[in-house]
Amino acid sequence: MKHDERRHFLEANWGIECGCSLCRANDYDIGETENKRRLMKEWKETLQAAKRDKFYKDAITIAQDILQVSERADLPPLLPEYHDILAELYSLKGDLPEALRYARMALNEWVRFGSLDYSELEWAREALEEIVEKDAARTRQLLGIQKAKGG
Repeated sequence: MKHDERRHFLEANWGIECGCSLCRANDYDIGETENKRRLMKEWKETLQAAKRDKFYKDAITIAQDILQVSERADLPPLLPEYHDILAELYSLKGDLPEALRYARMALNEWVRFGSLDYSELEWAREALEEIVEKDAARTRQLLGIQKAKGG
């Protein structure tokens, strides 16, 4: 959503006349922000294509790049979304410790930053529970293999 559209949306749907630094910014700064948002959208589309095609390592790299840009641009609301994505990608790749780390980060951030959509918080909780169960199943399997070998 472009700058003017966001302002109109806030006013029309929430009755808010935003006075944040971005809404008060000059045309150059607004243009720079719009370019960053466009780039982020393109990266997200590339990330989704890599995930769809099961190029998990590439998708993880793209998601981490997006996170770095988000952090440098001071866009914390993007963090939980991309931590959710990274949790899912690491889980699909089979790297459960990293999946757990990112799932916990996502859940904590959805709680901390809040969400306009409660389903995001619920999805993060369910994803974390699923990853924890996968990790527990893998641990049980490894223990069973060790017992069978007499270890």
